[in-house]
Amino acid sequence: MKIIFKYVITCCLVLCFVSVKSQEQKVSSQNTFIEIQVSGNQIKESVSISGDLNNSKQNVTALIFPDGNSGQYKLTELTFLDASQEISVQIIVPAQKGLIELKEGNPKYKLNINVGDISLKAQSVSVTIEEVVIDKIMKMKASYIKGSFEGIAIHKFTENGKQITEPYMVSGNFQFTSPRYKPKNKK
Repeated sequence: MKIIFKYVITCCLVLCFVSVKSQEQKVSSQNTFIEIQVSGNQIKESVSISGDLNNSKQNVTALIFPDGNSGQYKLTELTFLDASQEISVQIIVPAQKGLIELKEGNPKYKLNINVGDISLKAQSVSVTIEEVVIDKIMKMKASYIKGSFEGIAIHKFTENGKQITEPYMVSGNFQFTSPRYKPKNKK
């Protein structure tokens, strides 16, 4: 009888450990990344930034800011930088689920993509935020953000004394996951 009891207890402990491990793997498999596609006159490529915490040439931040005097946390600023690839992406949008259209000249919401010496700014880009989770302890930091974008960005430059504007098709998917983020169990 004691052997059966020990066997049952051992099985329960192993099953509990496996259950905890599988939950930890779900969290660690959700990572931080941005994948972008840029197509235009001077650039036609797909690039990504993985958000590797061990890579000193990469930096990814997800900040949440108050919008105006209300004190409500309403703006999120995502910044992805990879110095080794000479790529940076900045997205400033409302800190809420939904679709927003970024138009050229909007002082509040932005999408900026820099690839080498080409600087692209949103002319007409749709950004979809699938989920935003604000950190419970550090209110000015996001715990989790996931979304995508697609549209036209422009590159303005001067050549032979003339101002030139080149359109580029841009699209991408992004996700930021804080190491402290614990997803809710979906039933």
